[in-house]
Amino acid sequence: MSSASAGIWARLKTTLSVAPEVPTRPVQLLRRAGGFTLVRSVAQGEQGEVFLATEPTTGFPVAVKVVKLNPGEVARDRFMREATAAALLNHPDIIRCLSAGIDDKNSEEAHGWIAMEWVSAEDLGRSLAGSRERWSTGAILNLGARVAAALAYAHRMGVVHRDVKPGNILVQAHSGIVKVGDFGCAHMSHAGGSRSGVMVGSPAYMSPEQLAGTSLDGRSDLYSLGVVLFEALTGRLPFETSNLGTLLTHIANQVPPALQTLRPDLPQPLGSLMAALLAKQPSDRPTDGDELARELCKMALVCGLALPDDAAVTRHNV
Repeated sequence: MSSASAGIWARLKTTLSVAPEVPTRPVQLLRRAGGFTLVRSVAQGEQGEVFLATEPTTGFPVAVKVVKLNPGEVARDRFMREATAAALLNHPDIIRCLSAGIDDKNSEEAHGWIAMEWVSAEDLGRSLAGSRERWSTGAILNLGARVAAALAYAHRMGVVHRDVKPGNILVQAHSGIVKVGDFGCAHMSHAGGSRSGVMVGSPAYMSPEQLAGTSLDGRSDLYSLGVVLFEALTGRLPFETSNLGTLLTHIANQVPPALQTLRPDLPQPLGSLMAALLAKQPSDRPTDGDELARELCKMALVCGLALPDDAAVTRHNV
């Protein structure tokens, strides 16, 4: 067994052997968080739940993510530190974090919340599943370039997302909206997992180094974006299996299928770029998101899509 594979298996053993602590009050029973009125649930996952909510003084819509916190000051301090870092991000293609806090801080029912701008859009996964025909190759690459540029900005600010996946990319085709979301909650992980040993993220989109629990930089996010783009272009993941152990082994050791084997109509330089994005070693991937964005823009033009003007890039709904 390779050292990378051994590291991933050790990580998986820790993950499966440590159960997360869950507050006694279910998140979905809450009606308020941080003074915001929770209107309805719009998404739910293992780490928390996202609500459409209203701002207390204006009544304007906001998105509020409520997160189950483990007991103890360490988890709560880390939540606030990382949510605060995410709030510093100010980019047109990143969902803005407006405020964050912890309710019932001194009780076992403590829960963190992050208030974010409300964006009237659907996530990329649903958009592709609902109407893949409207997503031309050029449109997918243009979207990838914008996500890469947004990630490059976050990385320059010292923030690594750690959970780039279709569900965290919001799109609205008719208005040109592209928004990368869930920065604040992705930052509750430490090198890919929480200190309780619970893996945070979506394994199918994780880089080999994230699954192994080693130190991460922005190139881990670029690998995850590569998985998103591969799936959007081909309709399948680079590694498809229902067995988690097999998936982890494949990500650590196997070379993904060449893009041209699934899409022979696409240009060879695009296949080479995808292979670099999905490289096992971070040093073999593009240096940063800006470099990747430039390459994807070139590929989008080759595939017949002119880039949008600045107005289309910056339009958004609140």
